[in-house]
Amino acid sequence: MRISLLLFISLVTLIGLLSTGFNQSPEPETKNCTPSSSPTWKWKHEAILSQRSPGGLKAFYQVNSPQKKFLRPSELLQAKTLEDLIPDYPTHWIQDYQSVEIRGLVNQDSAKAFGSNIELSPEQLKLIQTADMNSSLEIRVGYATANAATGETDYRTLKYYSAIAPEQSAQFPGGHQALLDYLKNEHQKMDESDPDVPVWVVNVSFQVDPNGKVVHVQLDQTSGDPVWDQNWIELVQNLPTWSPALDGKGNTISQQFIAVVGNQGC
Repeated sequence: MRISLLLFISLVTLIGLLSTGFNQSPEPETKNCTPSSSPTWKWKHEAILSQRSPGGLKAFYQVNSPQKKFLRPSELLQAKTLEDLIPDYPTHWIQDYQSVEIRGLVNQDSAKAFGSNIELSPEQLKLIQTADMNSSLEIRVGYATANAATGETDYRTLKYYSAIAPEQSAQFPGGHQALLDYLKNEHQKMDESDPDVPVWVVNVSFQVDPNGKVVHVQLDQTSGDPVWDQNWIELVQNLPTWSPALDGKGNTISQQFIAVVGNQGC
């Protein structure tokens, strides 16, 4: 009798535990759309402004030159060695130089100049000092280095590419932050979308001519919505007059830019 009673109590306890387990449901997953104070996405370019867009999405506004690497005329005039042309030049890797070649398109003509070590030769100095805004440079360094694993000598080639930038970039009235604020404000006027608008990015290229006028506006990347695309094209076309870019002699010149506007979702 006592054994039966114990078995009955154990069975009731087990049923209770199983019932409790089946009745517990996992907490519903909630999605936090609050902007992070330290977003995981980062841009390397200087011209960034992030805000909450009117549709509840995190928007970004970016305007910069399309060139990732560039040298200014004053830097070319002052350059004496490869270290002056190539950031973080790896002198500690190089045991011996095999060849040093600078080639590029200079004033619409293809040119080459050769040297033998880290010091720029007279021919190389002449080449880079005649470069203008329509020029691009390529530097090729053939060198010998010690292989850390085998201790033997390896022969390698370092390649570095650079565009020529204006001595002074074109400036939006009030400066770069004023430009980003302008884009943000125009975005707010345009944005009549609901919070469920999909992620989009509009990429528009344009040129500031020697008179400071915005010209040659074109769509480089579509948002997927023709209306949004046209809105942003017209926004860029109607930008106010800029202060034009200057070359090394103080002459006004044209400069190319890319405007990227979009959201990151939530």
